Amino acid sequence: MHLVPSACPCSPPVQGLGLLALGAGVGEETLFRGFLQSAAIQGLAGVLPAEFATACGLAAASVVFGALHALTPSYFLFATAAGFVFVSGLRRAAV
Repeated sequence: MHLVPSACPCSPPVQGLGLLALGAGVGEETLFRGFLQSAAIQGLAGVLPAEFATACGLAAASVVFGALHALTPSYFLFATAAGFVFVSGLRRAAV
C-alpha cells in the first residue's frame, strides 16, 4: 500500500533504475570527456601538432573508456569504437 500517490505510473524501482542510469551517464561523461580527454589533449598539445594531439587524445580517452567497459574482447572493441564515434560526432557538431 502506497501512502503517497505517485504522479508517475512507473513503479519506484523503475524510477530508481532510471535515475541510476542517468547519474552514471553524467558521471562517465564528466570523467571521460570533461577530465580525461581534455587532459590527454592538453598533455599531447605541447608534443604533437594540434590536430594530431586532438585525435590522439580522443583515441586515448576512447580506449580507456572501452577498457573499463570490457566485459568481453568484442565488447571492448565495440565500446571503444562507440566512444570514439560519439565524441567525433560531438566535435563536428560543435564546429
